[in-house]
Amino acid sequence: MMTDLPDPLTPADCDLRGLEYMPLLGQHLFGSEFNARANDTEWRAALTLWWAAWTQQPAASLPNDDTALCRLADLGRDLKTWKKIKSMALYGFVECSDGRLYHPTIAKQALLAWDKRVKERQRKADWRAKRQGQEQSRDADVPRDTGALERGQGPGRDADVPADGKQRDGTGRDDKEKKTPLPPSAKPKNGYAFEGRTIRLNPDDFDRWRAAYHAVPDLAAELQALDDWLQGPRSSDAKRKDWFQVVSRSLGRKHEERVAAKRDEDAARADFERRYPPQCLPESEWRALMGDEEFERKRGSLLIAEAAPATAGLGE
Repeated sequence: MMTDLPDPLTPADCDLRGLEYMPLLGQHLFGSEFNARANDTEWRAALTLWWAAWTQQPAASLPNDDTALCRLADLGRDLKTWKKIKSMALYGFVECSDGRLYHPTIAKQALLAWDKRVKERQRKADWRAKRQGQEQSRDADVPRDTGALERGQGPGRDADVPADGKQRDGTGRDDKEKKTPLPPSAKPKNGYAFEGRTIRLNPDDFDRWRAAYHAVPDLAAELQALDDWLQGPRSSDAKRKDWFQVVSRSLGRKHEERVAAKRDEDAARADFERRYPPQCLPESEWRALMGDEEFERKRGSLLIAEAAPATAGLGE
């Protein structure tokens, strides 16, 4: 019965098309029982099907259909030859509950490659979002009001602070706690913690903004960028005159964007780790997948299983 079959070995969205390599794990392959038993025709068809499985979706799977398998094995319409070599050409493949054939060893490698592809896509998406945010900050008109600080006031009602009635920033620190020292770029000069051509911020306001907009990693650098923008052609005398409000609103928007991005990133990471738990592989497979240098660098964070017997591999 279909319900007695194992679950698919890779998720339905596991797609490695466009990836131009597949780990061969030569030590395991050439030491396997399959390599010892298969004739030349069977061996060639099996290797061709391994690559076909790598490029199918889900990766590491094949359709359970003789006509399709015959073509994927590069035999064209020669079903007679296919039926003769089918048993050995599909050595190691198992049928799963979705009706497709999966190879356990190829599936392990596919999950690792899929993990890297998903993380790389997320890294690029984060980079594009960050770049877009920077461009909007430089080129946009006056940012919308996001509950930013008014001169002499505490954090606005929409700021990222706990609703417990205490004056705290988003890290849970009380205002009464000892303040961290100013960075070198924000040391008081002429009584200012930051002094630009337009922006001149005293130490108290600097500390208040740094606490309220704690998601902005380098406040002094952001202030310098905004000071340059205020002097540019996209600004105006009215904005320069009202610089305190303009700057606080811009910082408030940046803070909210970074908090939201961090929240989404954490949620995406948690979902990914739930769907694709860490893999536990022998050291030889980790090294084959990522290379010796990367393996040594990441050894402490990898789950390493005991080495498999010499007969294990793609052919089993």
